[in-house]
Amino acid sequence: MPFVLRTLVLATLLLPGLARAGALRACFVAWPPYEETVDGKAAGLSVEIMTEAARRAGYQIQFVERPWQRCLSDVTEGTADLFLDGSDYPDYLKGRNPTAAFVNAFFVRTDDPLQRYDGLDALTGHSVGLVRTYKYPAEIQNHPGLQRNLAPETDQQQAAMLAAGRFDLLLGDLVNIRALAAVDRLPIRNLAPPFSVTPLYPHFGQSDAVPMRRIDEAVGAMAADGAIDRIYRARLGTGLSELLAGKP
Repeated sequence: MPFVLRTLVLATLLLPGLARAGALRACFVAWPPYEETVDGKAAGLSVEIMTEAARRAGYQIQFVERPWQRCLSDVTEGTADLFLDGSDYPDYLKGRNPTAAFVNAFFVRTDDPLQRYDGLDALTGHSVGLVRTYKYPAEIQNHPGLQRNLAPETDQQQAAMLAAGRFDLLLGDLVNIRALAAVDRLPIRNLAPPFSVTPLYPHFGQSDAVPMRRIDEAVGAMAADGAIDRIYRARLGTGLSELLAGKP
């Protein structure tokens, strides 16, 4: 291969986005307000962040909604390049900069005298609503003082059943349950501090180390210049940095 042609090929491979034949293909599960499909288009906090991160990294990006297990298999098989908002999946590649936070918090009705979360032992004797298909930490599943109600099938049912007095507490994602309560005008509120906080990251396939690194660098730059917090505050009134710190 002539020297000039070799140089051109090498330069092309080093330029962000030009080494790809098309846009990054991102898979997500409906989880408003982080990601959802609205009028046939992907929307939400993580979608907005990833769109800007891809732009900064020199990529185009496309989003498609799938069931969770389908997202995992699509990235494994290469029909998608990444899935959004996973915690820690060692079979895939992830960077160091989160795009979301799973803030697990207890909620009560607004007229409940309970004001703070002071540990599970302080909730002894209370009934807690849990979505039957979700996996919860062992300390929730096994605590002898909690009465577990597995009637709810969705987050929306869980929030509505708490408001209706079917159980004393629910344990769920702070942002998601707050959003559902606001839409349905449910008289419920969260207890502080949260039960747990888990950073969430985009996860890439094993063959996508270069776009993973470039996207991660762009997400880190967005966190440093305040862009991610601005996106969150415009929608939620609180920043991602505050959610990650457990101080929403």
